[in-house]
Amino acid sequence: YFNTYLGSSTRKGLKNDLNKIRRLDGFHVTETQTGDMESHIDTLLKLWQTRWELKSDDLYMDLKLEDVLNIKRSFLRSCFEENRLWLTILWDRETPIAGGAVFIDADKKNFCILKIAANYDYAQYSPGNIWCLHAIRYAIEKGYKICDFGKGTEKYKFSLGCKERFNRNVVVVRMGLVKKFL
Repeated sequence: YFNTYLGSSTRKGLKNDLNKIRRLDGFHVTETQTGDMESHIDTLLKLWQTRWELKSDDLYMDLKLEDVLNIKRSFLRSCFEENRLWLTILWDRETPIAGGAVFIDADKKNFCILKIAANYDYAQYSPGNIWCLHAIRYAIEKGYKICDFGKGTEKYKFSLGCKERFNRNVVVVRMGLVKKFL
């Protein structure tokens, strides 16, 4: 992956960031298990909330933040219970550095990143990119064919070797009751 999809300067920068973060005395990675699912979900959502500086009384997309967090929590919990979620957190001792949730479809070998959040007190380590490298390595090791970074054309996605893909969404709206003809 490194040699095929990344440019030489990107490879060099990522290797430096990876080495720096690995040198932290308390660096470790945790993967969600049944017993710690709730705490991992809460950690990821707290990182996301902190990243966007959202306060408990804020509105997000015209909804109360607590309602949004409950919806996200419920969705992630459901995905985990159906064996469709891979959620990992990178840590420096007890402090979360970065985390992410991935929707997995083992049958079709699709790996779709749902949410990444990072602690920007650790910005010098490029925590989001390091989490992405960890996720890509996991996807390759598990034999996933597609690693989808989701919608958007953020620069970091392309620096990590993504290629643009297009999809089409169709919304079907029922305009009224169907009349039955006798």
